[in-house]
Amino acid sequence: MQSNDLRRRQQYGLTTDAVVLHCPGPLRRRDNPVHVEWEQAQLSFFADASLGKSFQDDPRLTVITYNASGRESLLERCGAHLGITVVVLGRTVRDWSWEHKITLVRDYLESAEPAENVMCLDAFDTLILDGPQMILERFHATSAEILFGCTATDWPPSREHERFEADVYRDASWAHRHLNASYIGKTAEVRRCLEQIVHGIEAGEPWCRTDTGFDDQLAWREMHRQRHPCLKIDVNCSIFVRFDEDR
Repeated sequence: MQSNDLRRRQQYGLTTDAVVLHCPGPLRRRDNPVHVEWEQAQLSFFADASLGKSFQDDPRLTVITYNASGRESLLERCGAHLGITVVVLGRTVRDWSWEHKITLVRDYLESAEPAENVMCLDAFDTLILDGPQMILERFHATSAEILFGCTATDWPPSREHERFEADVYRDASWAHRHLNASYIGKTAEVRRCLEQIVHGIEAGEPWCRTDTGFDDQLAWREMHRQRHPCLKIDVNCSIFVRFDEDR
């Protein structure tokens, strides 16, 4: 284990070598014990002088998030602390929906000149602990076209996708074998998947909808089911980990 990995494990209470921490809403509720640990993790991160402006952008990776709130997000502050650029999409969106997490990225990839790899992360519940070079090194080691975050939760509930993920990753820990929609991927493959999802949205396809409407994570679970092993879940937490009691 490298010294930085050991230090991160001690600093953030990790049992993995992940460098992207994700703490979704239910874990951040004040009645959840993880809430306090997440608050402490954020304080520790921003107090860590060794991380301050210690990295720089890598021309091979574009980091993307979405923020229509009108206020600066945790991930934006994280990027500024590390010294890396975070592209923020959706600032002018007024009526936010889950479709925007697909269409905004698709439109950006069509109109801008992104790097050959993109990493898309949620804005208000994510911390990056290392620089683009380390993240790319670990991504390429997986041989995936797109690598997704992991979770113990079958969400949104889907028997088909739960069974597929449990079967494909039967040797992985139950805590890390299901898909979370944070991801890093080769831009060309991400673009192909986004186009397929947009077609699904426009056609009202059932594979990307729940009873309440379109769900981006369900759509990505279907892309993973169709395109595995080009698309993989980071069950080894080499990059991503859900910040819970099994982190």
